[in-house]
Amino acid sequence: MGFAKACAVKKRFPAHSGAWLALTVCALLLLVAPLGRAQTLTLKGEVVSGLPDGDVTIRFRTEGFWEITQGMGTIQWDSHVADYVSAGDFGIPELNEGTFSRIPEGMLTFDWSSNSSLGNTLSDGTVLFSLTFGVRGAPGDATSVDFTNGWTPLHFESAENINLPFSSVPGGITVVPEPAAVAWLTAALLLGLCGWRRLFRRTGCLE
Repeated sequence: MGFAKACAVKKRFPAHSGAWLALTVCALLLLVAPLGRAQTLTLKGEVVSGLPDGDVTIRFRTEGFWEITQGMGTIQWDSHVADYVSAGDFGIPELNEGTFSRIPEGMLTFDWSSNSSLGNTLSDGTVLFSLTFGVRGAPGDATSVDFTNGWTPLHFESAENINLPFSSVPGGITVVPEPAAVAWLTAALLLGLCGWRRLFRRTGCLE
């Protein structure tokens, strides 16, 4: 490259333009970075089944649990099918048995705040908490166990968003009858008795 051409290139792209370009890129990254981490918090409940008068436990797992600083809301189910017993399997230090309160029948409220301004972060699929219910319904009955804007409206915050989008996958409870093996055994015994009765009649043992 000749001297005159090099000078022309230098005039078009002065030395300080590189610094301005770097500052511009950094500013854009700072603006985009929070957006890149923005996501919806999702809690997913398990679907379980249980015998009448037994207990079942539903675990709620996290997705997008990033720097969560606060959470509150209501969990609702059909009180004719199940009755709340206890909470456990807490995934963050701020959760405990006292976080949950059963005020109306068939509803459970919860409310917690993080001890840190950075909140808590959990890997996807981590159990945040579990709820144990006593099964009260009859075989065939079922109920969802879901987050609602009931007694306490749903509200979640993170270190970067004071109104974090939230979604949920409901848990569920289905009441099942006694194990099928018991029913088959009962049927087999009845059939056996009927067979022996017919045999006795044929041999004259039964008049």
